[in-house]
Amino acid sequence: MLSQKNILLISPQEWNDLYISKHHYALELSQRGNKVFFLEPPSHESSGISISSTEHQNLSLVKFGIPKWYKTLQHHLRWLFDLLMRRKIREICKALPQLDICWSFEPNLYTDLKLFNGNTTIFHPVDFLVNMQQQQKPAKSADIIFSVSKNILELFEGMKVPTYLVNHGLSNKFIQSSSEVRDYKRGERLSFAYTGNLTIDGLDRDSLIKVVQDHPEIDFYFYGKAEKQSNNPLLNDFLNSLNNAENSQIVGFVSPDELSKRFVQHDGFLLSYQAEKELNSGSNSHKLLEYLASGKVVVSSFLSEYEDQDLFVMSRKKDNSDFSELFDKTIKSIEEYNSKERMIKRVNFARQNSYENQIIKIEEYLSSHGLIS
Repeated sequence: MLSQKNILLISPQEWNDLYISKHHYALELSQRGNKVFFLEPPSHESSGISISSTEHQNLSLVKFGIPKWYKTLQHHLRWLFDLLMRRKIREICKALPQLDICWSFEPNLYTDLKLFNGNTTIFHPVDFLVNMQQQQKPAKSADIIFSVSKNILELFEGMKVPTYLVNHGLSNKFIQSSSEVRDYKRGERLSFAYTGNLTIDGLDRDSLIKVVQDHPEIDFYFYGKAEKQSNNPLLNDFLNSLNNAENSQIVGFVSPDELSKRFVQHDGFLLSYQAEKELNSGSNSHKLLEYLASGKVVVSSFLSEYEDQDLFVMSRKKDNSDFSELFDKTIKSIEEYNSKERMIKRVNFARQNSYENQIIKIEEYLSSHGLIS
């Protein structure tokens, strides 16, 4: 089972204070008694290999470096890049104990995951893939593939590798904040929140601005990165509009602990993507579980992974042309949408998708294929 194993977790992101799925999986696996080695992306500061402990028991960071010119090879002479990376992988493996599991969230850097010599190899992309000629290669070298949406898993159809849908996970901070569902009481002014990077291209800025400007009686809070860019006037106009609206506040980055406490104070949440530009093609979003953990209603653009659900208010149009109408409908019946029965249903769904539960599911899938014992 997934305990007492040596696990290499390969991440496209560094280890830092902003935990996302890879960090949460690493923490959860280490808490189950596994020795987890978190392999960061390569740096250009040194060419050596280092393994350092963290403040978390059983969790170590693995760092390594490559020259800057490797990046040019990666995009123009991939065969040579792969050859040089083979040598680097051998160096990494020499510094590690024998691996029971190689678990990769990285779709671009490593062509053959078998080179890490794990007894079991997992490929786990959580964002939509766009360079399939290259990104299918690590999938072909895996024993099993997991992802957060069906449209990602469909990219691997025809391979002789089993694929399974495992939803995004909910972190413990939001689970703790959802411990008790109380009767909803509407205040004098409603407040809605959005969390996430406000600078991404996939955000449906027009829908968000329209909702804010059409409802001066409602307060809107935006949590997350909101830095202007000198070469992006459309983004800057969007951020200026939010800043200038008297009922809108760009809060900026807030720690997950603080965010989970603030979420329960809001009446509802917004999620609005342009599917053709969004990183996951508008199929799923990790922030949705955090919203649902509050119990409050969510007004969202279309998310294909939830098209058969009744947990939140969702547009059925890919262009979000009905988003403003749906928001109006929601606030007019906010007490109904935030009834205790509906809030309990949302909270229960979110808690069922804890990282602990996701690992239990993965454990069952691995066991069914004889990939762990």
